[in-house]
Amino acid sequence: DQLHLLCNKILKVSTETYRIGRPEELFPSLPVSGQLQRRTKDGERAADNPAGAETDSGRSRWVIFLEILFGAALTLSAVYIAWKKMRQRLDRRLRQEIIDHKQTAQTLRESEERYSSLVENATIGIVQIDADYNILMLNPALSRMFDKTFDELVGKKCFQEFEKRDTVCEYCPCTQSMVSGQPEESEIRSSRGDRNWFYARCKAVPIFDENGKVKGFTKFVEDITDFKRNEQSLRESEAESRKLVRELATSLSEKEVLLREIHHRVKNNLQIVISLLRSQSRQLTDKKMIEVFRESRNRIKAMSLIHETLFQSSDLSYVDFNSYVNKLAMTLFQAFGIEQHRIRLIIKAEEISLDIDDAIPAGLVVNELLTNSLKYAFPDAGPGEIRITMKSLNEDRIELTVSDNGVGLPDNLDFCDIETLGLTLVSGLVEVQLDGSLDMNRTGGTRFTIRFRQEKRKG
Repeated sequence: DQLHLLCNKILKVSTETYRIGRPEELFPSLPVSGQLQRRTKDGERAADNPAGAETDSGRSRWVIFLEILFGAALTLSAVYIAWKKMRQRLDRRLRQEIIDHKQTAQTLRESEERYSSLVENATIGIVQIDADYNILMLNPALSRMFDKTFDELVGKKCFQEFEKRDTVCEYCPCTQSMVSGQPEESEIRSSRGDRNWFYARCKAVPIFDENGKVKGFTKFVEDITDFKRNEQSLRESEAESRKLVRELATSLSEKEVLLREIHHRVKNNLQIVISLLRSQSRQLTDKKMIEVFRESRNRIKAMSLIHETLFQSSDLSYVDFNSYVNKLAMTLFQAFGIEQHRIRLIIKAEEISLDIDDAIPAGLVVNELLTNSLKYAFPDAGPGEIRITMKSLNEDRIELTVSDNGVGLPDNLDFCDIETLGLTLVSGLVEVQLDGSLDMNRTGGTRFTIRFRQEKRKG
């Protein structure tokens, strides 16, 4: 069919004529040597041309010609088909390239829109500057920052418009970036038109051409006026704070000196009272009264030691109770004239500091209980052992224990009711002054356990 159509186009004859194969109809203008014989319906042959051999030879030439023609037609048909397929492939490729181009264009357009939206809606100023410091473009934020329109800034020199200078700034980040080839930052002081000055932080990012040479910059400008004002206020506040701290330190130092002097004077006054009692007791002959005076001196000495410890301490608010108990015990041993190799004293106290409101009653309690052990636990002055321990039960509770392995107290003794041995004073100090509890154990001697709440240390 393709061949027939091709013959129709080339020979301009009908398909039926081609199929009958009449040369004179296929090629009417082609010259022939004579008339071709034609067979009639009844089998007779008209002898128009007696040269039959020439007729047969002419038909052979026609057959050869047609074969050549048909071969050429087939070749043309194959070329046409191949060309058509190639054109289809080219068409498909072209359509795909068009689609890809449209998608790329759409992606690029969306990217440009996002970039444009980002630049247009940015809260910081963005400006593009060429290598000659001419302003090429800027976003609305920069226009608002300098109170000028787009047209008023584009094409102008950046140092003239932004920094009100006639020459390039020596600290200009664009100049520094041009030299280093890296982003550079600096702070500038500029003005909004003819209005107040403001501070801005500028960052210049270089833009390179295809040869790697800096052809311009993208400059980011951020208004830092509020930050500068706050920074200045902070510096002023810091200066005022330092001044106030110095004044407070001076005042505190003066008060500390005064407080040390108070503790020192209180200790001296108590020493005077102790001396007066000692002098007065020398005039007494009643042994009971002499003992009363001695116990009074020891109690005053216990309080005097608190003020002496505070006077010698670096912290005037808290007493190192471990150090205090050691001093108090040595004082009582000396007061009773007891040798420590006869009665052994063992002190195990944690590093606990008490404020003066707890230290004084706790010291008096230790004084009374240690005095009681020294006076009554060992009738023959030893040998024996006295233990004083102090430990923290938790964050704010303390346990103080004073024990001995002496003869012990009578089983029928109620230490809360008696008026001797100083136990009434102990009970009152623990329950009233320390708001604590007092327990006694008579097994293997005498053991007093005091538990009280420690005043939380500030700072």
